[in-house]
Amino acid sequence: MNLTYLLKKHSPSRVKKMYHELKWLIFLYILKINYGIKGIWEEGYNSQFGQDKFLDSFIFKKLQLDLDFLVDVGSNHPVHNNNSYYFEKDIKCICIDPMYRQADYKVRENTIFYQLAVNKKKGYSSFYRVEKVNGWEDQMSSFVKPEAHFKTIEEKVKVERLENILESVISDGDKFGLMIDVEGMEHVVLDTLNILRFRPVFILVETPALNFTLKNKLIGEGYKYLARVGPCDDFFIDCKVLSHLRS
Repeated sequence: MNLTYLLKKHSPSRVKKMYHELKWLIFLYILKINYGIKGIWEEGYNSQFGQDKFLDSFIFKKLQLDLDFLVDVGSNHPVHNNNSYYFEKDIKCICIDPMYRQADYKVRENTIFYQLAVNKKKGYSSFYRVEKVNGWEDQMSSFVKPEAHFKTIEEKVKVERLENILESVISDGDKFGLMIDVEGMEHVVLDTLNILRFRPVFILVETPALNFTLKNKLIGEGYKYLARVGPCDDFFIDCKVLSHLRS
């Protein structure tokens, strides 16, 4: 079956939906190969693409770094496909997401949850909530309207600058890691953080494969790019932390 026939048989929105579903299946197959038959979830990890397994193996077991907080922007569901849930038994977590409520995060006993989104100005902004069809589509919710084949609901959500959120929790001298997954708005989150006052030990950020803007920005601010984690995330660590470890 050639592509022309496929496009004639199915609407463009249907083809895009098929593409996304196939992409997730390929990613899951790659994860099975990389992490063995047992699988990352059977080991107790919860991230979608093994981000928590990477952090556990590299930051906490190999480098043996001690952190006071983990900041999870775009944390999504409190447990499923969540990058910080695995660590909350040992580290205080700060989760930020506009789609879930305080009641949903009651299962997170060692987590401070903020039901809001991060943006450049405090107030309210339009947000496109994607409805679940196959169980995962809501993770595509964003300030940017998703592709037409997704079913969306436009709503107003509370927004705040990241540095203002952290100001009420993180004190001078506290060490924290930052994880960002906000469907194309990662640069906005970083623009709302005073990196001189609140400097993460590491940053794990969802980044399109051929987009070098965020990478160049963080390298320019004194971070070293170390790894591509799964299909979507770039991992950076503070150069000062690396220098200290090597000395």
